[in-house]
Amino acid sequence: MNNTNRGEILLTKRAIYFANDGHPFNREGVLALTYADLSGKNDSNKAQDMHADIKDDGEWVNKCNKTRLEGDFKNLLLMAVRQQKKATKSYEGRWLLEILQNMDDAIGEADSKKSIGAKGLGFNAVLEVGHSPAIYSGKFAHEFPEEEETRKKLHQHELCKADDLEHIPSFTFLFPSTPDKYVNELKKKGFVTVIKVMLHEGQFESVEEQLEELDTNFLLLSQNIEQLRIKTPGTEKTVQRQIKPQRQIKPTPEGDDTELSCITISTTNASAKPVKEKWLRWSRTWDGGEDKMSGCSFCLPLKGNQCIPARDDMEVYNFYPTSEPACIKAVLHVTFDLKSNREEMVRGQDDETIIEKMVSLVIDHVIKDKRVQPAIVLQVFAGLNNNDNPRHRGKSPVPELQDKLLEAICAEPFIPDLGGSLNTLESIHRWDSKFGEFLVFEGDTCTALAASEVNDHLASWTDQKIDLKGILALPIFRDKDGQPCSLEEGLAFTAPQKLDIPDILLSKQIAQDDVDRLVSYSESCNKDDEYLKKEIEKHLISTENKFI
Repeated sequence: MNNTNRGEILLTKRAIYFANDGHPFNREGVLALTYADLSGKNDSNKAQDMHADIKDDGEWVNKCNKTRLEGDFKNLLLMAVRQQKKATKSYEGRWLLEILQNMDDAIGEADSKKSIGAKGLGFNAVLEVGHSPAIYSGKFAHEFPEEEETRKKLHQHELCKADDLEHIPSFTFLFPSTPDKYVNELKKKGFVTVIKVMLHEGQFESVEEQLEELDTNFLLLSQNIEQLRIKTPGTEKTVQRQIKPQRQIKPTPEGDDTELSCITISTTNASAKPVKEKWLRWSRTWDGGEDKMSGCSFCLPLKGNQCIPARDDMEVYNFYPTSEPACIKAVLHVTFDLKSNREEMVRGQDDETIIEKMVSLVIDHVIKDKRVQPAIVLQVFAGLNNNDNPRHRGKSPVPELQDKLLEAICAEPFIPDLGGSLNTLESIHRWDSKFGEFLVFEGDTCTALAASEVNDHLASWTDQKIDLKGILALPIFRDKDGQPCSLEEGLAFTAPQKLDIPDILLSKQIAQDDVDRLVSYSESCNKDDEYLKKEIEKHLISTENKFI
């Protein structure tokens, strides 16, 4: 097994362990957890190491503990407790996603532009399910004990009296910790960092359920994690991805990198057969400035050699799912700005650019890919027709993106008609009878009657139904010279050339292939099509007595 880009989550009855083989934990990580509100991607926004001159990490930790008990420390600790409770509340329900993000950043390069979080706030989410986090990484083997245990240890180290502290934040005082057998087992597997969190009473069942139901779609967008193993007392599964580049698309005039990849996600479960899912991912990235890489991606499941719609309850992703409904049956990823809890998208100065690039990606690459049939496009984006969420309008850029996508799709000619030409959704007509199934031509025609394979899927897009008069008037037949003609251009017929037709009768000879199709239609008509059948037969003469 390849010991790179791995993560593992181990659940026991009393604790949960998170392991990765990324960069080891360091002093900067300690400061990011302790001063979460002062952490960030930019160095000027990060908490400063006030004891950088101390070389020994153990001495450095002791000095930090002592410093946090100086000056107006009681008020500062109370403020930290309140901020921590607020942060934990805002991340409610997202602890697992925040842990995965933490793993992904740790595994990646030390590049602030590519890291997703680079902040300690998200780690507060783990306090929803547990306490006393301990970190075993590199030279660090330390824990943040529970409040009462912290008081005892501070007293033992003669840093303060046991009853001096009324309020103690969870990520403030760090003490040496001895790894247990589970930590040692994970370390033996080659993991660089192991984080242990003791479970709150009554949390085991909930945590186990969330681990078992984890949606693996995050691996479509993960920047670094290639393999994740989840082990609980009842089950063990390994999820692994393989990325196979399909095509390097020529950079845009602005220099954006656009890629098409096939991603295979394999899930191996001890109690079931391995399951493989294949996806196509179109992605575009660009320099967003201010130590940030911006990007957008569009992912569709792949069945055989054709894409199919994803499930219909997808959320919009910013690497990980948000609370924003996508209204699109695909994994849609955009790097819009997020609230601190990473759950809600908010407006930012780059919204217009991100929207423009995502729309371009979909129109220029996704719907023009031969593996994305027009009927699939209609199914994937049909939910946008019902997109009207006033609660988010004005607060989130997502509705604007959805509106722009809908507008662009409606204006793009990608719907095939019976003659093989491409039409826009605004110009195409659909039909209710079986009639259209028997009209298939090669080459161009001047009709806008939808081809059979997309007709049924147009119902949620357009009300432009073709009626009987329209069918008779459309040039959807061929004459004997191969030219388009309609039944209203004159009396159309098929017969041997020796049959004399009086000059008083306007006539045009229909191509034999078209007549054969009309005969097939007539023979297969149900009662609902009987009226249309009779109207068509009025315009035809045949010596074979098919239409008399």
